[in-house]
Amino acid sequence: SHCDPGWLSTFEGYYTSDVNRILSGAMDQLVNDRNKRFVWAEISFFSRWYEDQALDRKQKFRELVQDGRWEFVGAGWAQNDEAASDLMLVVNQMTTGHQYLLENFGVQPRIGWQID
Repeated sequence: SHCDPGWLSTFEGYYTSDVNRILSGAMDQLVNDRNKRFVWAEISFFSRWYEDQALDRKQKFRELVQDGRWEFVGAGWAQNDEAASDLMLVVNQMTTGHQYLLENFGVQPRIGWQID
């Protein structure tokens, strides 16, 4: 899935109205059906959601990542806007997202994905 921070609403507004429901619903579906998988791109929204989860839910989430059922693609802090991007800004925001995943889950994205 892909959600742009600050595109149609504020970061918190978009998180509250859409992203929290998307991520929570995706996790619930994966927990209830071992045949499903999910991919996510933006780490800024993901980190906001993950930090709000209870400890037992965080543990279940880690299991989904370790089982390869929840995968991060691209995994920058946000999607780059190719119309007005600066190389160092792209590198920095990608590095920030990748570091978060490595520090918290011991994973790095296997697939580069840039939808914008």
